Amino acid sequence: MSITYKDAGVDIEAGDEFVEQIKKLAAPVTKSDTIGLFGSVLDIGDLGLKNPVLVTGTDGVGTKLKLAHKLNIHNTIGVDLVAMCVNDILCHGAKPQMFLDYYASSQLDPHISVEIIKGIVEGCKQSGCQLSGGETAEMPGMYVGKDYDLAGFAIGFCERDNLFPKQEQMQKGDVVIGLASSGFHSNGFSLVNKVCETFNINLFSTNEALHPTQTIGQLLLEPTKIYVNNVVPILGQKSLRAMAHITGGGLYANAMRVVKNGLDLKIDYSSIKKPAIMSYIQQIGEISEAEMQKVFNIGIGFVLIVDKTAANFYLSTLANSQIIGEVV
Repeated sequence: MSITYKDAGVDIEAGDEFVEQIKKLAAPVTKSDTIGLFGSVLDIGDLGLKNPVLVTGTDGVGTKLKLAHKLNIHNTIGVDLVAMCVNDILCHGAKPQMFLDYYASSQLDPHISVEIIKGIVEGCKQSGCQLSGGETAEMPGMYVGKDYDLAGFAIGFCERDNLFPKQEQMQKGDVVIGLASSGFHSNGFSLVNKVCETFNINLFSTNEALHPTQTIGQLLLEPTKIYVNNVVPILGQKSLRAMAHITGGGLYANAMRVVKNGLDLKIDYSSIKKPAIMSYIQQIGEISEAEMQKVFNIGIGFVLIVDKTAANFYLSTLANSQIIGEVV
């Protein structure tokens, strides 16, 4: 009896066909000769930097993938993947230039795979970076049914003198400015999923108080906001001290990662309005305010710490921004 790779659950021909589909889908955000090769090349000479520093970041989407499976909506999860990576390297002053993905499943599902790539391409469009390839792995036995996992890798550059955080310039009285999130982003979904399962929330139903047409599931799947286009134009401001991407661990813990030793942050949580879907999950799950602040972004997805004398400039320049605290 002769056993083939296909008998073991891996279809090489289907994988090759998927690579060709990726080339077509990614055409607007890639170079035609990068997808399908062993590696990717970026000519940093085109960036016009005098003393360039490479900034990298990697992340995944977490258990938000379980929700995508339940709803059978896979065309937004790729935006989350890109966002989680490019927002991270943006905190160091780097403009994203290149993105790679890792997509692993039990067996390639043509529909799901294409929808995932559509989202990744959209994320690259929003962040202005090139999709330079990645890895698609079929691993029968490691994943069950149509389960899959995603990881992303972002690469950016900036001038060495423009690296953030600039902790040596940070001082008491500096202002904390928050940029609004689009929802839960891609963090805390183990808790979100637990609430949905425990209280039998109908993900396919609508709630007039939340949205007239979008279902609860669609609101939960709202992609992570990409802050690149909003923030890149102000990276050269000398009054900018530091930036933080608000991910797992909540607002305070993530913002404190960039604060100078000996200083602290005083956050005015009462000034922040949670997205309606976030308040809904909190109410249904009877989640304490302390737990919400520890787990979720509570409505602020990105933070800047700036000189207080320049606060009005940032508020007038950055869309959906507000003062949420100060350095103490």
